[in-house]
Amino acid sequence: VSMALLASCEAALRVDFRLRVERQRKEPKSVRDRFKAISDRDGDRVRLDDILEVWKEHCGAPARFAAVSEYLKVRHWLAHGRYWSLKTHRKPDPSDVLTAMREMFSVLPADHFPRV
Repeated sequence: VSMALLASCEAALRVDFRLRVERQRKEPKSVRDRFKAISDRDGDRVRLDDILEVWKEHCGAPARFAAVSEYLKVRHWLAHGRYWSLKTHRKPDPSDVLTAMREMFSVLPADHFPRV
């Protein structure tokens, strides 16, 4: 359940990223321009960490992103075969993951992101 929650979180962030990059309408300069630069640099292989970094700086609330970033380390570890030692203290309990997602999405623009 926790991994499904994280996958839906990642999907929402990636869809928003793509919409902002492709949209012609002017957006807050710091977000759209940085997303466009990342997209131009990385093409279809944009790292989720890069997307999160832009939002952390734009929102000015990095603490709201900390738990999700830690849970994403667990997700990467599971998805890529668990061949390295996991360095996080967070256990991906579904209620904790949902709380972390709610905190993160609460500081992101409501026009594109779900309120979970």
